[in-house]
Amino acid sequence: MEQLIHIGKIVATFGINGQVIATHVLGKKITFKPQDAVFVEITKGKPIPFFVESCTAKNENEINIHLDSIRSKEAAMYLIGKNIWVCAGRISVIITFLLHLG
Repeated sequence: MEQLIHIGKIVATFGINGQVIATHVLGKKITFKPQDAVFVEITKGKPIPFFVESCTAKNENEINIHLDSIRSKEAAMYLIGKNIWVCAGRISVIITFLLHLG
């Protein structure tokens, strides 16, 4: 399995359809494309992959994200406080893009 990089955590729910707000440490507005994989550490040391359905940047440190199979506010509430990770290859693409933006 590819190395994972910790980028932040889920901090709140958003709306009633299972969207969440996640904070990240990348320092610039970012988004994930539909079908990108984001790993949520449901159990300590065991990140579980979820595919992104939609994602928008809220500000430089937060994103609104809707993950596959999370369909209700109640399901999203279970994710609050959980760490999020991305594949190292994906984070290098994000960092290269951010450096290019200056």
